[in-house]
Amino acid sequence: MLTCEIDNPSQIIIVEVGRRRTYAGFASDDAPHVILNEDCGLPPIFELWPEGLAAILQRVYETLQVAPAHHPILLAISPTTASFHAQADLAQMRFQRFHIPALEFVPDALLLARAANRTTAAVVNFETSSPYLVAVVEGVVAGSSSSVPSFLTKATNDVLLNGAFELDVKRTLLGNIVVPENMRYPEELVGLRQDMTAGMSRDAAEEVRFVEPENGEISVWRGAILMAAICSRENCWLVKEDFQQKMRMHGVLGNLSDWLYVIR
Repeated sequence: MLTCEIDNPSQIIIVEVGRRRTYAGFASDDAPHVILNEDCGLPPIFELWPEGLAAILQRVYETLQVAPAHHPILLAISPTTASFHAQADLAQMRFQRFHIPALEFVPDALLLARAANRTTAAVVNFETSSPYLVAVVEGVVAGSSSSVPSFLTKATNDVLLNGAFELDVKRTLLGNIVVPENMRYPEELVGLRQDMTAGMSRDAAEEVRFVEPENGEISVWRGAILMAAICSRENCWLVKEDFQQKMRMHGVLGNLSDWLYVIR
């Protein structure tokens, strides 16, 4: 795999696109430098992919006052927001039109798990464009289900209880359920527990434990900072030459899943 040497975190731009707002800035920042919301007049990311994301990224570059060609970008995405085909379209656009030096797509579920200091966890998130429950096992997205609160019981059964995991892995997942910032109030956690444990055996329900990342609504952002450091240390960025080689091998319908970085 061709690589791109990146030693300075101030070079790396992190972008997290959520349902209501987008956070962006440099990996050297303690907090996002750019916050864009619906009032900015940008198209909804989940309605216009990849065009909507292209408009958002253009606004990020303008706000940061940087040239895309000088800055690798780490993009936090929902596991259920875009197909790998759409990611290929986006990667091609970024490399050919904006000439970025390197790119990395990272599922935001992995970043939430990392922010909670977990490599194996069940991540529940209602703040993205497509709400989801994701099983992260040893830093890899091992199962996911797009859901909304009323269907969380089914998602829990499908992903955690009936997933093809060993018993000890299921117990670890149930005991490490990472919840988003907007689910931190006691009454909301009670409702979440009721939804997730409905239909469970008593033994399984007693295994359920919630984990709260320390950084609130910027938990994904903080996880992305950690991931950017790992990407740079292990030299695992996707560069244009590697992208073109993959596309020649697999065509436009090629699967980008082997390019997504996972927590080591």
